[in-house]
Amino acid sequence: ARTQGASCRLAGDRFRCDAAPPAPAPAPPAKGSTLFRGARVTATEALPDGRELVATAGQGLWLAGDAPRRLTPENQICSNHVVAIAAWAGRTWLGSFDEGLCSTDGRGFAAAAVPFRMVNDLAAAGGALDVASSDGLWLTRDGARFERVAAVRERVITDLAYDDATRT
Repeated sequence: ARTQGASCRLAGDRFRCDAAPPAPAPAPPAKGSTLFRGARVTATEALPDGRELVATAGQGLWLAGDAPRRLTPENQICSNHVVAIAAWAGRTWLGSFDEGLCSTDGRGFAAAAVPFRMVNDLAAAGGALDVASSDGLWLTRDGARFERVAAVRERVITDLAYDDATRT
């Protein structure tokens, strides 16, 4: 793992960090495998001892092998590219550029099962959460079922505005 000022490596079961040399180009995803434990592989790295680190979109960082072990805690944020936030139904909802929608109650994050991937904006109003996405305009009244807004035929919705007088 590299940050602006440190390079960290796995030593046993812990990370050890030192001053960082210039970062090499990121490793490509594993050949022939785009999924690891149901999540998209974003990078892999072979360790000097022969073990392999696997970074995923949505499932964290893993030490691969016969018995894969998660290195990052569960229930983390759903994406590293959040583009919209809304408070609705007692939760904070986060729309991401590439990983759909998740929410938190302050104790952990839960990914929503949604029919879209790229969220552009969120608006919480009138008892519903509206989601502008690259696959149309969607809304949910319960946080579990998302329905396309049929009156809006455009596919890509980039921004939302709300008028309290027109919402039914």
